[in-house]
Amino acid sequence: MNDAVQKQIRAFIKRCFYYLEHPEPTPDGFWKDKTGRLHSIMSMNQEELQECIRRIEQDLDQFEDLVLDETQEKALSTLLPLANHLQHALKDELAFQEQETAKAREKNRRELEEDLEFSRIIQGLPEHLKKRKMSVSLPKWMIDRLADEDGTPGEVIERCLYRIGFRPPGEEDAEPLEAEDIEVISGPETVLTPMLKHTFESILRFSRLALSYDFPKSTLVNYIRLIDKAAQRLLKEIEKNRSQ
Repeated sequence: MNDAVQKQIRAFIKRCFYYLEHPEPTPDGFWKDKTGRLHSIMSMNQEELQECIRRIEQDLDQFEDLVLDETQEKALSTLLPLANHLQHALKDELAFQEQETAKAREKNRRELEEDLEFSRIIQGLPEHLKKRKMSVSLPKWMIDRLADEDGTPGEVIERCLYRIGFRPPGEEDAEPLEAEDIEVISGPETVLTPMLKHTFESILRFSRLALSYDFPKSTLVNYIRLIDKAAQRLLKEIEKNRSQ
């Protein structure tokens, strides 16, 4: 490559292709800004990626119908593959992030639907099982302990009351759930977390209630749905603990 072409390449980079380098290319996976600073493409957000892609497209479009001399043509033919390679890397990362965003939105949508369905089912429970809001006065140390437990303060208090013998109508004679009976889920290293234990207790509680009365079919269906929802959450929590 003669000096004239090299000079023209430097002129093009200075004028528009500032994100490219020659003869050594910009490191793969990085974008070079106007100050010469390198930025990891994977650390960019979608707006930044789109702006970089638009910048390359604008630079390429300006040469679309432009008449160039031989030196300019040779210089441009050297830079175009570098610009296209960088543009493809940006587009690949953008597509990946958009896919992950879509997955997250779908997950949030499903979880919201599950929560709404769970709330709807709860509203269909017998009156004595529906929850009521109340205020309690507790020592500060108890409040601090409640904040450290898994779940809301109301859920923690409910679990504690259930353990010491509080039972809904029809379940007064049920055996209390002992932690040692369900301590290990699978293998010697998988210990039951408070969330797993609470979900397991919920499944047992709803199962016992469903078997305690001669409920109409619609009520039994609601109980079965509650049991199914709790079981699904139990499985999700187990899988989450296994992956940690």
